[in-house]
Amino acid sequence: MEQEKTSGKPKIALILIGLGILCMFVAAGFYLLKDDKKEPATTNNESLTTYHIVDGEEYTIYEVNDSNKLVESTEKLSFDYPLLDIDSTDAKKVNEDIKKKYDDAYNDMFSVEAKGCVAVKKDNKTYGSAHVVYYKYDVFENDKMIAIALTQVVSTRCASGGEYYFGYAIDKKTNKIMTNEELTSYFNVNNETVINGYNEQAKNVNGDPAATIEDVMLIVKEGKLYYVEYYGDGSGLVDTNK
Repeated sequence: MEQEKTSGKPKIALILIGLGILCMFVAAGFYLLKDDKKEPATTNNESLTTYHIVDGEEYTIYEVNDSNKLVESTEKLSFDYPLLDIDSTDAKKVNEDIKKKYDDAYNDMFSVEAKGCVAVKKDNKTYGSAHVVYYKYDVFENDKMIAIALTQVVSTRCASGGEYYFGYAIDKKTNKIMTNEELTSYFNVNNETVINGYNEQAKNVNGDPAATIEDVMLIVKEGKLYYVEYYGDGSGLVDTNK
């Protein structure tokens, strides 16, 4: 009898091992089945895109040195610009304004064939003046809005320069330009805080004060809301959450 009990132990062990393996397969199958039913993650990908980029020419900015010779700088400018792919009156106005800004900058740049303080070259000709004006852009898009921020760069070596900002934000549900009130509400920003900060700087440059939030230039850039404050030359962006 003692011998029978001893010989039965390996059989029990094998049964337990088999049951363990079976449980592992069942658990793995359940996990895979559950994983297959997962919803795809929502990301800021191409399915959200409601704009395209118009390819433009790229140029290198040249400077005039003390010997009155042109020297290639590290600064480059591009005439690529974004346009909205939204069929609405407001979106068309935004596109027209952006295109006009870039066209004006391009035409002004190549209006005078001269060396100037700064210059660019095109078709073996040199065009220059006291400054070169061009734009840079930033596009932010999510489920709620698409926002385009333009930075006008005034590049110069012999006169005052600076940067100036322009912003556009379209509500993707209404296809209309968002008001400043709508922007501050979306970004959970206090209107009075923005108005007070704007007016404080306006005093320093003898600028007109803002009576309401709609009197302030707001810019959505890189997913943050900024207001524009003005200086003697150029302007700057102030984070509304600071």
